[in-house]
Amino acid sequence: MMFFKERVYRKELLRFILEGLLGAVVFGSLLGIVNFYLAGTKLDFFNIFTFLILYFFLVKRLYQSFHFYHLTYSILAIFFLFLGDYFVVVSRYIAHYYFSQKIIWLGAFNPKLYLFSMFYFQANVLAIFLDLFHILIYLLISYSVFMRMKR
Repeated sequence: MMFFKERVYRKELLRFILEGLLGAVVFGSLLGIVNFYLAGTKLDFFNIFTFLILYFFLVKRLYQSFHFYHLTYSILAIFFLFLGDYFVVVSRYIAHYYFSQKIIWLGAFNPKLYLFSMFYFQANVLAIFLDLFHILIYLLISYSVFMRMKR
């Protein structure tokens, strides 16, 4: 396949996509369940680190799945990282509704729950500050993923 000016090998790209999808869905869902179990306990502050655990696991796994670097791999790695974070949130909502109401709520797949700050404006100064902080963290992590894929 030809993207840009360099050649991307089809088997390498398919392996990279498979590794990314499996890592994002499976490990993201697993971290979402861990996130759910830690919520409301004395260990609730560890929920902050689930995104970093996902980041380190996914970047290491994706970096080992190709031999020759291409810009497409960096872009896809950032996409898979956000997909994994989306599955962390989705699996946490599904676990919450299953254990509280004994139903599997498929409305958890609604992206509005994941991107809450983009759809609903809050006039609270602290909420605005936290939303801007989250955007800054996502930008820094995206840049870091891009550079780690490139190394």
